[in-house]
Amino acid sequence: MRISVVSKIIAGFSLIGVLLLITNISSYLGLASIRSSAESVINEKTPVQEKMIDVQIEVLTLGRLSQQGFYSETLSTLGLTTKEYDEAAAIFTQDLANLFSKLNDTKLRTIFKKGEEHTTLYMSHSSAMLSGKRNVLELQEEIQEQLSLILNTADEASALMLDLSYLDGAETDRNIQRLVGSGTTIDNIIQPMLNVSKELAASIDADSSATIIEELNYSLREIQTNFEFLKGLAASVDDQGITETFEGEFEKLKSLYSGDQGFLWLQQQKLNAHQGKNDDQAIAEENLALAIESFTNLFDQVNKDTLDGQNGILDEVQSSIWLSFVILIIALILIVAIGFVCAKSIGNPLAKINRSLRIISNGDLTHEAESDSSKEFDRLATNLNAVTKSLHQVVSQIRTQEKQLELANKISVDVGRRTLEQVAQQTEQVRQTSANTQQVRETSENNVRQINEGMQSLEVVKQQSEQIGVTVEHTSSQLSAQAEQANASVDIISRLEANTANIGGILDVIKTIAEQTNLLALNAAIEAARAGEAGRGFAVVADEVRTLATRTQNSTQEIEDMINALQSDAKQAVDAIDKGRDQAVSSVNQISELTTLVKDVLKIVDDLALANGQIVADSSHQDSLLSEVSESLSEIVRLAEQSAESTKEANEATNKVDGLMVELKQAVSRFKL
Repeated sequence: MRISVVSKIIAGFSLIGVLLLITNISSYLGLASIRSSAESVINEKTPVQEKMIDVQIEVLTLGRLSQQGFYSETLSTLGLTTKEYDEAAAIFTQDLANLFSKLNDTKLRTIFKKGEEHTTLYMSHSSAMLSGKRNVLELQEEIQEQLSLILNTADEASALMLDLSYLDGAETDRNIQRLVGSGTTIDNIIQPMLNVSKELAASIDADSSATIIEELNYSLREIQTNFEFLKGLAASVDDQGITETFEGEFEKLKSLYSGDQGFLWLQQQKLNAHQGKNDDQAIAEENLALAIESFTNLFDQVNKDTLDGQNGILDEVQSSIWLSFVILIIALILIVAIGFVCAKSIGNPLAKINRSLRIISNGDLTHEAESDSSKEFDRLATNLNAVTKSLHQVVSQIRTQEKQLELANKISVDVGRRTLEQVAQQTEQVRQTSANTQQVRETSENNVRQINEGMQSLEVVKQQSEQIGVTVEHTSSQLSAQAEQANASVDIISRLEANTANIGGILDVIKTIAEQTNLLALNAAIEAARAGEAGRGFAVVADEVRTLATRTQNSTQEIEDMINALQSDAKQAVDAIDKGRDQAVSSVNQISELTTLVKDVLKIVDDLALANGQIVADSSHQDSLLSEVSESLSEIVRLAEQSAESTKEANEATNKVDGLMVELKQAVSRFKL
């Protein structure tokens, strides 16, 4: 019975799957054991180890706080330290209880009990030390207060002894001098006592304190002896009560030093408290060291147990590794054997197929692969022959279409070349048109600018023409008035000429006429002044008439002669007025014609301004259109250039296609059809 290649492969992979299943089972069992050991380490040993670390840190923290309290200098600092110590001690006690609950081993619990006993003693003596330290600091404050009272009292007593030197007769009276000397001796004893007292207040050494106390007691006895001597001297002199006052201060000083709860007693209590504090500290440090040692041993034992658990995990891992390694070796042997069998079953048919593929790859599409007895490779050879036939058809079609594509490509290149030439000509023409349009636009802008300047000049002309029209109308009104006045003057002079013929001999009538003539002459002079240059001659006549009237009033004798002269002058005045009237009428007619001409000029100027405005508007619109045309032409040039560029790219692509066609022809020529 012949086994197919697929069946051999399936059998081989089935064996490999069985081996993999065995490997997974063994790995699972090993991992389960590892998990059990790891859980034991994590859930039992690691929490104990972590709690041991917390306990050790807290023991060290308590030691640091007790040391800090031991060396505290003030009650406030000591109070803060004590508070922190009490809080840390409470936490430490709680953690100890938690640690004990996690210890399951009897040996570990025995070590723990020993460490707990030492920590209890340590905390007890540390609390006592802190209490003793507080007592020492409180006594130190009381000592300082007592020392302050001693210094004040001693200063008062010393001052009293110095006051003895100011008594009356201190320089002449021998008894007073002896009294002053004794007081100086006492003062010399008091001052060193104060310095010694300060040393005693700061001292915490029992031996040096005992020496200082003895020295102070000796000084007090010396003062007492000298004071007794001083009292005897003071009995024979008037010391103004100084000795009696000093005695009170000295008794107070002795009480401060040696009385109940006096300075010396407080110092002794401080020394005792200090010694007790030191003793408690020494015991506490000893028990702290023993507790640290015990907990260190406990920590080492816990670490050892944890390490044993971790080593057990490593052993389980190593066993799993060895088992997996053995299974892997077996699997490799089976894989090699199965591979050898499969390779032999597959190698020979594949060699035939490869030979056929090599022949086909060299271009021989007429070759047919040989069939094999194996069903799989027979089917593979059949499919390879089918692929070869399909490839033969494809290559044949490629050769046929290659020639068509080459012809179409040549036509495309020629069309692209002609397109480029046409686009270049079109672009040049559009550019020339754009340049011409720009020149037209510039010319139009220049015309608009000149027309605007002309409109400004026309506006000036229009204003001047309007001013001329106003002036002409005013002049016409004045000439018309002058003509009317001239007619009135002619009538008056005519009447004057008629009346002068009847003036014969009545002086009153002549005087009346003279007065009227004077008034008429004055009015004529005013009107002549209004007439300006045209009325200058008439003004002269009016002035003469007024002179004549004045003469008539001043001299009746000359009336007749003057009347004759007046008649003669009246004729001349009539002639002159007639001429002036004719000239005024002529001037009015000319001014009317000038007014008409000015109005015609104004109308022409308005029409010209309107026409220029329309031209400016049309030119602006033309300029806008030319600008749009210029922009459109520029856009056309840009699009033409883009079209040319695209055409160039198309030609380049076509040239590339030519190159590819050559390569394709070379590739297809390799095949044998």
